[in-house]
Amino acid sequence: MKREWLKEKCPNLTDAEIDAIMAENGSDINKAKGDTKKLEDEVKTLKGEKKNLEGQLETANGTIEDLKKANPDVEALQTKIKEHEATIAQKEKEYKAEVTKLAREAINTELIGKYKAKNAKAVMALIDEFEAKDDADYKTLLDSKLKTLSEADDTKFMFGESQTKQTYNPGGGGDPGKEGLGASMAAQRNTTQAPAFDPWATK
Repeated sequence: MKREWLKEKCPNLTDAEIDAIMAENGSDINKAKGDTKKLEDEVKTLKGEKKNLEGQLETANGTIEDLKKANPDVEALQTKIKEHEATIAQKEKEYKAEVTKLAREAINTELIGKYKAKNAKAVMALIDEFEAKDDADYKTLLDSKLKTLSEADDTKFMFGESQTKQTYNPGGGGDPGKEGLGASMAAQRNTTQAPAFDPWATK
């Protein structure tokens, strides 16, 4: 707003009034300029943030596209991963079972030897299946069961040192599986043939 324009339009205004109006108008203009500058700065900031977000979005979209190219079927990939995890879990389970089996077979052998079982298979067949927390617990329980069997009247005959049959061959040499002279004479003594043919018969 110009002073001359104001004076022309409002001739009744004094110079003091015109000065006051001009001052107020100048203040409003400066304030408006300040507000405009502030808005411009805010717009500039928002534009910068928008550009930054657009860059992040572009990067994210690029990453997604790369993933899609590398893994065209994400669902199938997830299924494959689950299958492999299940296979690994099963193999680990089988491995642990095999380790447990071998450890307990060793325990069986040790305790069968301890109680001198004459027929390991027959003795183990008498023991019902039982649950054990671990190998140490299994050994304790099996030891107790074998001890009971080795002391019971109806099963203790299955334990102890095995008796090996010795074949006596007084004639010496030859096949020990064949009957020797002494054994043959002893057999004759126990026969029911006539005394005349029995060298031990009373004459």
